[in-house]
Amino acid sequence: MPVNFVQIGGSTGLVVGGALVSDEDAADGKGADFCKRLHGGVWIEAGSVDAPLAGMGWTYCEDTGRFFSPKPYPSWTLDKENHTWKPPTAKPEDGKYIWNEDEEEWVADSGSSIVYPDQL
Repeated sequence: MPVNFVQIGGSTGLVVGGALVSDEDAADGKGADFCKRLHGGVWIEAGSVDAPLAGMGWTYCEDTGRFFSPKPYPSWTLDKENHTWKPPTAKPEDGKYIWNEDEEEWVADSGSSIVYPDQL
């Protein structure tokens, strides 16, 4: 089964490319070198075709060796300990709320069809 590799762009750890590599070419930990020879850059194994660990727009944290989903809002920060994005203020627990990035606060959901950040 093909192995998923992602290309890391610059010092930000942002995933900027991807490639599926055959078992033969990925054998013995050589898949990243295979991708580098073909495309240049830094490549990291990111799971199988059936269970990918990352994709375009994700971020690789070299400190933890983990991938993080795309940042949901500009004001949110990465919690490397819990491997999640955190808003500037905690989400209230008494009802449904959506994040208002312009005001950087949680607002009560009025029944809109907005996807909640914790569902990303």
